[in-house]
Amino acid sequence: MQADLIPGPSPTGRREVTQQAELSARMCPPGWSPGRTAAFLKGLVASEPGVLAGCLALAQWDESETGWLRQQGLAPYAYYRLKEDGLLAQLPEAAQAALRSVYYGAVAQHTLLTVELDALLAEFRKLGIEPIALKGMALSATLYPTPATRPTSDLDILIHLPQVEVVRQALAARGYRDMGLGQGEHVAFTHHLHVWRESKGGHHIAVEAHWELVHDPGYASRMEVAEFFSRARRMDARSDAPLVLDPADQLIHACAHLLLHHAQEFSLLWLLDLRLLVERYGQSWDWPELVERAAKFRLAGALRYWLELAEAWYGPFLPPQAVKALATVRVAPEEQWYIATASAGYARQWEFFWKRAWDVRDARQTLTFFGETFFPPWAYMQYRYGARSRWLAPLYYGWRFVRAGWVAFRRVGSG
Repeated sequence: MQADLIPGPSPTGRREVTQQAELSARMCPPGWSPGRTAAFLKGLVASEPGVLAGCLALAQWDESETGWLRQQGLAPYAYYRLKEDGLLAQLPEAAQAALRSVYYGAVAQHTLLTVELDALLAEFRKLGIEPIALKGMALSATLYPTPATRPTSDLDILIHLPQVEVVRQALAARGYRDMGLGQGEHVAFTHHLHVWRESKGGHHIAVEAHWELVHDPGYASRMEVAEFFSRARRMDARSDAPLVLDPADQLIHACAHLLLHHAQEFSLLWLLDLRLLVERYGQSWDWPELVERAAKFRLAGALRYWLELAEAWYGPFLPPQAVKALATVRVAPEEQWYIATASAGYARQWEFFWKRAWDVRDARQTLTFFGETFFPPWAYMQYRYGARSRWLAPLYYGWRFVRAGWVAFRRVGSG
């Protein structure tokens, strides 16, 4: 086995990750250092009285800082914490208004998605299908002080592969349409349906119905859906509440999602998810068993990497038994490339693109991937950019190229 890519123990006995590329200026508000940002975040999540009040002095609370909170998905959580602690009035009025607007927008979004999820579950149950609610909807309802403090953009559900066609038809009957990307055939959609519709109020509602938990074919084959269903539980005490993953599986899946899908472009909200999962369930977990479960999926290194990165931003939260169990982890060869590219920042982002392009069954699908990446169907352009008139197609596709080039230039330069 190759050498462990996560740096060795620091003098305190904890593994040091604060020098990793993720803990850099691109994750911070404009003009902030990583240390100042981490100090602010530690205050934001602290339960001790007065700690949050002390961290307010770190920010000027201007538009750039409230914009950073929105970008990282933390604005609703920050608004709630400041309001509950009676500190909101200390902010400038413009900052109060901005955070309030984002919070109540998240309230409206979560309400819309909750109503839609309940309606979809009722339809699916008529067909004998009981999906698992994944990601934001599951985490917001079980970990956060209010569901709106954890922003959620769409509905992610987990189903069994034989149910795909029935689910597709049920979603179509409810007015959902795909993005023209040939779900089940295109490399980006070999593991889930991605459909959307407009509500009566004109809001987009997107649903992703997964029959695999991750993109990578090797990892997907190890993370058998049936095993995760066998440990699923109800979201709450209601007999008809949505199913969610077992909390330990939620932690493993969250780390897998970060490593395999968003290693170079993640939000600090997703690291907060990890902290809150451990704070709620970590004392009751058998950590050696949890690490062994993750190792079976070749994800023990990912588990350690992301938990320690979350501690670097939000402060220590791992119980002693977790620290001891994670100290024994050896990174599997399958993980090493992902962790190395995650640590390298944007400079190696294109490697993810090439891996996905060639990680397919045949040359025809590779060509399809390139074609639909650079010239996606018009249905996708309608969903992604709100395109209306086909006469303007050259402008929309041109803007897509220009924007992608500019983003790539900035990211590679900052990596």
